[in-house]
Amino acid sequence: MMKIKLLFISLLVLTTVFLNAAEKKDEPRLMAYKGINVAAKLNDENDTFGQFKINAGFMYEMVNNTNIFFSYCISALWDGQENSNPFKDINHNPEFFWVTSLDFIPFLKGIKPEVKVGYEHISNGVDDESSDYEGLTNRSRSVHNINIHPAVYFGEDIIFKLSPKFWINTVDKENTDIGDYYGNADLRMSLEIYEEVTFSVNFRGNPTTGKGRIESQVTLPMSWPATWIFGSKPNTYWFFEYFEGYGETLLHYNFYNRSFRIGLALARS
Repeated sequence: MMKIKLLFISLLVLTTVFLNAAEKKDEPRLMAYKGINVAAKLNDENDTFGQFKINAGFMYEMVNNTNIFFSYCISALWDGQENSNPFKDINHNPEFFWVTSLDFIPFLKGIKPEVKVGYEHISNGVDDESSDYEGLTNRSRSVHNINIHPAVYFGEDIIFKLSPKFWINTVDKENTDIGDYYGNADLRMSLEIYEEVTFSVNFRGNPTTGKGRIESQVTLPMSWPATWIFGSKPNTYWFFEYFEGYGETLLHYNFYNRSFRIGLALARS
């Protein structure tokens, strides 16, 4: 029940912030961050067919024209197949970061370089004494890191983006072996075609342990049948995701999982 309350409080905060930003045009910019989507699992790996994965997040420029942002994202697994439809795990992911363009460097102008530097916290919002609906305890998970996230872009109408991320964990009191599965770097490659279709793939892992993950996403405009039904093009997308490896959520960072999901995206990452 506590997880459900936290999720709805989070969604309420997101909605309130978006509505306030829409009403106050002179306020600092607020944008979707890391995508807003919901998708159902189509394979039966670990007996989780039909399980929903929900992602939502925003980034908010704290002071105009400073490029200093606060962001908050949630990621949740909702198991609609079991009694009471429990949330298996809810991850909370606040960040503070500064982002800047590096196009003032003459020989880099053609690839539109930028770099993001920040602090990130990820937690599943529970302590070790609390128990879930199955009576399981020792579920507290958290990650704190300082990171640098460069990115380069190629193209105009068809845009290829290459964005590695490097981090140093700053707190090591629980899940002390998480580095064996997460490592200290990931690499994301994405392709956007005429602002319509997007493809992305993300690699993360630890080369010394051989454990990691691959996550791939595709979004397509929901031009049909929505245009035929509503008479105008919707601001939503078909969403497809493939995940294989460790750490789809923080609670199960050391569990191997394979999943294929399909759903809808309101905003793309």
